[in-house]
Amino acid sequence: MPKTAKTILALAAFLSGSCSTPVLAQTSAIEPKILLREPLGDTIDPKVSVFMLAIRGGLTAGAHTHKGPVFAYILQGDIENQVDPDPPKLYHPGDFFYEPTMHVHRMLRNLSSTEPAKIVVFEVGDTGQANPAIKALLEQPAEVANREGRLTMLTLAPGATLPGAHQHPGPVFAYIAKGEIENQVDPDPPKTYRAGDVFYEPPMHAHRVFRNLSQTEPAEVLIFQVAEKGQPAAMAVAPAGMMPYIAILEPQFVPAVEASFLQDDDILIGVARGAVSKAFPAADLEQHGSVNDEMPDGPIEVTFCGVCNTGAVFRAKFKGRTLHFEYDSMVGANEVHKDHETGSRWQQSTGEAISGALKGSRLEMYPFVRTTWKEWRRRYPNTVVLKPLPGYDERMPNLSKRMKAVSLSGEGDAPKGAFGHDDRLRPKEVVAGLRVGTDEKAFPFSELRIARVVNDRVGGVPVLVVHQPSSDTTTAFEARTKGKVLHFQAVDADVSSLTDLETHSAWNAYGLCVQGPLKGTQLKTLILMPEFWFAWSEFHPQTKVFTASRASPSEPKR
Repeated sequence: MPKTAKTILALAAFLSGSCSTPVLAQTSAIEPKILLREPLGDTIDPKVSVFMLAIRGGLTAGAHTHKGPVFAYILQGDIENQVDPDPPKLYHPGDFFYEPTMHVHRMLRNLSSTEPAKIVVFEVGDTGQANPAIKALLEQPAEVANREGRLTMLTLAPGATLPGAHQHPGPVFAYIAKGEIENQVDPDPPKTYRAGDVFYEPPMHAHRVFRNLSQTEPAEVLIFQVAEKGQPAAMAVAPAGMMPYIAILEPQFVPAVEASFLQDDDILIGVARGAVSKAFPAADLEQHGSVNDEMPDGPIEVTFCGVCNTGAVFRAKFKGRTLHFEYDSMVGANEVHKDHETGSRWQQSTGEAISGALKGSRLEMYPFVRTTWKEWRRRYPNTVVLKPLPGYDERMPNLSKRMKAVSLSGEGDAPKGAFGHDDRLRPKEVVAGLRVGTDEKAFPFSELRIARVVNDRVGGVPVLVVHQPSSDTTTAFEARTKGKVLHFQAVDADVSSLTDLETHSAWNAYGLCVQGPLKGTQLKTLILMPEFWFAWSEFHPQTKVFTASRASPSEPKR
C-alpha cells in the first residue's frame, strides 16, 4: 500500500476512534482531537446547520428545547450552562458540550458583564424559531437518521499539508477557528479560508488540498461530521474504480430482506452460533481483507485474500487478549495481517504469526462455510448481512462476477509472488483444504462436483465430505458417533439429504441427523479452508489430493 494511503488511513482510524493504538506519529503535522461522538437518533429532519451564537455581556438565555441534538464549542468567553438532567457547569474557551434532543436547556449565561461570549453551534434537524443572537453560517441537507455526529478539533502545524487526496463517507461541516488555510474539494477550485469562515464537504467528494498557509502559526479547524457508526472518518482516494483497502473494525449489518446488493449465486462466508447467523459477501470482503467482529462466544476475524481466493475465519482472542487486525503486506501471494495490540504479523492462509511478539503462535480457526447467498438464506432465513460501505457496494457486482467465473473455470496462472509450484492441479483450481492433526488433504471442487459425497480418512480420523454442486457448498465432519464409524451416500442429486449405511438414518448436508435411529445427532464439524490450489499447496507442501476417479489420494512429489 502506498505511503500516502497509509498516512490517510492512519488519520482516518484516529478520527473515527476505531484504532486502539496511537497513530499520530504518522501524521504529526496534523493533530486531530476527538471532542464528541454522539448518536443522532431516528426522528430528525435531514439537515445540519452551523451557527455562531454571540451572547452579550451578562446576558442569560431562558429555558428552551431543540428538536435535534446540538454540538457546541466555546470559542470566546466564559459561560455557565445547564442542560437537564445535568447540574449547571462552567465552560471556558476550548470547552464543548452536547445537548440531546428535546432536553430542557435551562440556562446559558455569559459570566462577563462587559465582553461577549461566542459559541460555534452545529445543530441537527429543525432549528426552530429565528433568534437575533444567532448568526447562521451554513445549512445543508444531510442524511442523519440512525447515524452519529462527530465533533473534532483538527490542528495543522505551520505549513502542514495533508498528503494525498481523501474523501469522507458522510458530510463534513467545518469552521475555521484559527489561522488561514487553503482548501479544495471537488468539483470546486482551491479556496482560501480564514478564521470565522466555514466550508461544506459533500460525502465521497475528493478532498484534494488541505494546508496551513502560515509558515509560523498553527491553524485550527473545528469539524462536525455525520457518519454511520463504524465508518472511517476519511479514506484515501484510490485510482479510478478502486477504493482504499481498509480493514473493517466496527462492522454494521442489515437483515436478509434488506440485502438487495446480493444475488442468489453470490459467494459468501457464513458463520453461525446459537441464534446468531451472519453472512459476509466475498465481493465485499475482497475489498477489505479483514473484518473484526463479535459472535456470542467471542471476537472473530473474518478474512479474505482476493489474490489467492482464500476465505478463513479465526478466533480473535489469543491467551485471553482480544486482537484487532488490518492488512500489512503480502507473502507468497497471500495476505499478511498485523494486529494492533502486539504488532505481530499473521499469515492469512495459515493463521500463524510469522513475525513480532507472537511469532510462531497460531490463531484458532472458527467454524465457517463458503457458500452462496441463496443457500445460506435458505438455511438461516433470519441471518444478518455485512453492510457494504459507500463506494465499496458499487464495485461488488463486477467483483462477484469475476469471482464466480474463476471459481468455475479454474483458469489462470499463479501470481509472481507465489513461491509454491505444485503442478498436480492447475494453479487456480479451487480446493477445500482440510487439516486433521498433522495430516492434510486438498479436495478440488472439480472432483467434488463428481463425487459429491466422500468417505475418507485424514489423520487417522474417519471423515465425511459433502459437496452440494448447485452452490459449491462444501462441509466436512468426523464420520463417527458413539464410537461407531459411519459411511454415507447421497439421497438426491444436490446432496441436500444423505443416509448412513449402518443405521439407515437420514441426514442433512450439515451433519445433522433428521430422521431414524440417530435422529438429533450432530456430527463434529471439521473446518475446511477454501482457496486456490497454488495457495494451499505452497503453505501445505505435504498435502495429499483427493481424486474422485481413484481409490486413494495422490501423494506429493518429492
